[in-house]
Amino acid sequence: MSGHGRLASYSIVHFATHGLVSGDLKGLAEPALVLTPPLEASEIDDGLLTASEIAQFKLNADWIVLSACNTAAAGTEGSGLVRAFFYAGARALLVSHWQVNFEAAVQLTTKTFAELRANPKIGRAAR
Repeated sequence: MSGHGRLASYSIVHFATHGLVSGDLKGLAEPALVLTPPLEASEIDDGLLTASEIAQFKLNADWIVLSACNTAAAGTEGSGLVRAFFYAGARALLVSHWQVNFEAAVQLTTKTFAELRANPKIGRAAR
C-alpha cells in the first residue's frame, strides 16, 4: 500500500472492502484485505493487504474499522488481521466474525459514525 506511513497521522482508519482468509485465493496463505488490483500484479503491489504487511505499519489509530467479511473469523484466520493491526499500533478495532450483507454493513458503519459525530463522549462499545 503506497504511502502507508501517512496512516500514522489518522486517529480513525476505515477499510470498506472484502476480507479473505487463507485459501480463498490460490496461493493465499494468510488473511488479507482486498484493495484495488493493479493492471499487472507485482511483488510490491498485488492488490492484497495481508496480515504480515499490516503488521509492518506504524499506526497511531484510536480505532480501525474493517467493513469487510471475515475480518475476525473464528480461529486464527481472521484474527490474524486483528493481531496485525494491534501490533501495528491500533488501540481498538471494529470487525466482523462472519459474512456480512453489503447493505447491512453500510447501515451499521454509517450509523456508527453518525453516532460518533453526534455524541463523541460515549465509548465505542456503546455505539
